[in-house]
Amino acid sequence: MEKITDNLKRLYNYGELKQEKIDVQYLDWLLEQGWLIQQQNYLLISDRWIELSSLIKDEEEFIKHLFTFHPQYQKYLLVEVLRVGLDIANAEDEKGLMDFINSLPNLAADILQLYQSLASSFDKEPEELAKSDWETMKEEYQTELTAKLDELIFKGVIDYPKLMRILVTVQKIELQSEKEINDLPVVDKIDLDNNWTSGRRVTSNPYLNPVDNLQYTLVPTTNHFSYSELTINDYLNNPWGVFLIIFGMVERQLQAGGNDRISLRPTAESDNGYQPAGIDFFTFLDNGREVYVSSFEELIEDFLDFKGIKLFPAKQFNLTQYFTQLLEDEVYTYHNEEYILEDEIDALLYRKPLLILKNKCNQLKSELKNYLERLAKSYED
Repeated sequence: MEKITDNLKRLYNYGELKQEKIDVQYLDWLLEQGWLIQQQNYLLISDRWIELSSLIKDEEEFIKHLFTFHPQYQKYLLVEVLRVGLDIANAEDEKGLMDFINSLPNLAADILQLYQSLASSFDKEPEELAKSDWETMKEEYQTELTAKLDELIFKGVIDYPKLMRILVTVQKIELQSEKEINDLPVVDKIDLDNNWTSGRRVTSNPYLNPVDNLQYTLVPTTNHFSYSELTINDYLNNPWGVFLIIFGMVERQLQAGGNDRISLRPTAESDNGYQPAGIDFFTFLDNGREVYVSSFEELIEDFLDFKGIKLFPAKQFNLTQYFTQLLEDEVYTYHNEEYILEDEIDALLYRKPLLILKNKCNQLKSELKNYLERLAKSYED
C-alpha cells in the first residue's frame, strides 16, 4: 500500500506521473473509472479527480475517499452498509430508514443487487440472517486488498458513521465520460502561450516544492530560468510568479494606452497595503465609473475557466500571501492605493534575456486584455 499511496499523493500534488509507476491492478481501475487520463506514457489527473478534490480537505483524506471507489473494496463495504440498513428496518425506525435510503441514492442499485444476491445465496430473506451469516458474507468479499484498505481508512475496524460520511461524499461524484487530452503540448521553458492552453492543469499551491521538470502540468520548477543577473528567477520558475508578472505587464500596457480597466487594491480589512488581508479587483467603465468585480483570486479562476485550464487540487485558491512576497521583493509596488508592476521589472521584460519570454506570451496577453475588456463592458448595462 505504501507505494500506491505515495504515487497517489504525487498525483494529488503534481498532477502527473509516468505510467510505469502504478501497478496494473490499480492502473486499470483508475483509468476505467475516469480518474486518470493517458497522455503518451504519462498519466494525468482527470476532471473527475479534480472534482473529488474539491470536496476533500487534504491529500490524506482524498486518498481514503478515492480508494472507496475501488470495485472490489466497494462491494465489501456495501455488505456492511446493507447490514446496517436492515438493522434500521428491523427496528422499525421509519425516519432512520428514509434518511439512510436518501443519503445514498447513487448506490441504491448496487445495494439492491447485493440484497438479491444474499437472498439467493442463503435461501432466506437478508433480514433473517444471523450475525454469523453476515460474517460469512464479509469473508467472501474480504481479500488482502480489502484488509489493507480497512487498515488505511478505518485503522482496521470499520467505523460506520465515518463510512457513511465517506460514501455520502463520494456518491456525489458522477462517472464522467472524460475527454482525451490528445493534443496537449508538452510544457515549454519559455513559451507561455503553449503552456497556458486549454486542457492544462496548474497547481493551486504556489508554495509546492519545486521539481526538475514535468511534461504536462504547470508547477514550480527548478530549471526553467537560471539567469545569474536576475533576482526574480524563483518567480519565473513558478507558474504563479510568471502569471502575476504577465498580469502586471498587461495592466501597465492598458494604462499606457489610457485604459484603466485594471485596479488591484488591498481589501478593506487590510491593515496596510504592504500586508494585505486580501486583494480586490476593480474595473472602470467607459463613463469613468468604478466597479468592484471580485477578489483577485476569483478573477483569475474565472479567466482560467474561460481558457479551459484546471486548477488542482480544487480547493480554496489563495494568492494573497504569495503576492505579498512579490511586494516585499519589489516585483510589485503599492502606489496611489493600487498595486502595479515595478518599473524595473516591467523594463526587464523588454530586454534580453526576458524579451523572448515577453514575445512568447502575446496570445495570453491578448486573451487577458480582451477578457478584461469584455468584463468591463458587461457592467455597462
